[in-house]
Amino acid sequence: MIRISYTFINTYKKCHKQAYLYHIKKVADRSKVNHRPFIVGIVVDWLFTKWIEAEYPVDWMEEKAEAIFNWFANRRFIQYKYESDKEQLVRKAQNAARLLQEAAFEWELPKRKVEAQKKVELKGYEEFEGFEFFGKLDLWFPEEKLVWDLKVTKYKKYLDEFQLRFFAWLLTNTGEVVKGAGFLTPLRSPVVSEVHLGYNETAEFEQELYGILSDVKCEEHWAATAKDCWNCPVRYHCEQDFSASFDAKKKEDGGFEIRFKED
Repeated sequence: MIRISYTFINTYKKCHKQAYLYHIKKVADRSKVNHRPFIVGIVVDWLFTKWIEAEYPVDWMEEKAEAIFNWFANRRFIQYKYESDKEQLVRKAQNAARLLQEAAFEWELPKRKVEAQKKVELKGYEEFEGFEFFGKLDLWFPEEKLVWDLKVTKYKKYLDEFQLRFFAWLLTNTGEVVKGAGFLTPLRSPVVSEVHLGYNETAEFEQELYGILSDVKCEEHWAATAKDCWNCPVRYHCEQDFSASFDAKKKEDGGFEIRFKED
């Protein structure tokens, strides 16, 4: 059984072998994976969820940001870049929390019905037997039928519309109606970036999704397809796994014959 999430799909699109080693074979010790690139997002995600559950106490997220950062930092491996790096990351989390509160009040979240960190699972999808589909939605508006994803970034390149279309596809296939989707980006303007779910966009998304799922279903070799292995959590395992998958024998003419063990 292969568990298909947006994270798995995104990894597979970057590198088939990384998706296999990290998400399926799970060779990497996740406690040793450097969390620095996404620790601020982890902290702000957690604060935002608890803030909503506590019914939006003013300035609570910013006031708790440093303590929660330290809590996560003590439980995650973080490779800081320089002496003041941690302090700067804490300030970044505090600033993001403050701007997120402003954005939430601007969009009147306290007056709207919101479910934070909603889990959606889809099993027994007939066309892709052997797959389970999973998504965790940052924000679901059950009355308005909207799905939002929180992104703590200034850069548009991290707003992957495929992610929200995948969430909308999951919801639709589990019986929900989805009328809209968007990214909540407190560090950017506009604060909410809408993702269109029209017929053409949905059709293109489904073609891409089904193509990826068909490729995964037919995978045999899980070849390394990344253009850049920088910051890959399984790059050392990748070399070991590859060398263990074939035999090399010296030929009489001085060359080598490489035979994959599955051949």
